[in-house]
Amino acid sequence: MATSRPRKVAETSLLASGFELPDSMVCAEDVTYGKPHPAPFILAAKNLGLDPKNCIAFEDSPAGIKSAKDAGCFTIALLTSHKKSDLALADLILDSFSVLSIRKKMRPMS
Repeated sequence: MATSRPRKVAETSLLASGFELPDSMVCAEDVTYGKPHPAPFILAAKNLGLDPKNCIAFEDSPAGIKSAKDAGCFTIALLTSHKKSDLALADLILDSFSVLSIRKKMRPMS
């Protein structure tokens, strides 16, 4: 997770929303340059042992989308607080998480 919020605010918001805290969280105080700079997503990917090019970022702001895109992430914009035209830099724009489904690709048995 990469957020522009201070850690205490991010933790409080997640817990109040019923989420568990993620194992890896990059918050405002963890980077010198925040969004729209790519540093938050680069550090988040590094903390997960991944290349940002192998990551998907979900964002709802133009600054967050620029940050994720400049880091190399595939970026999905959510229409929660900005107009579609403000989020045009994203690779994909969705109305909400409810339109997503995730399926595990099964490997053929040999």
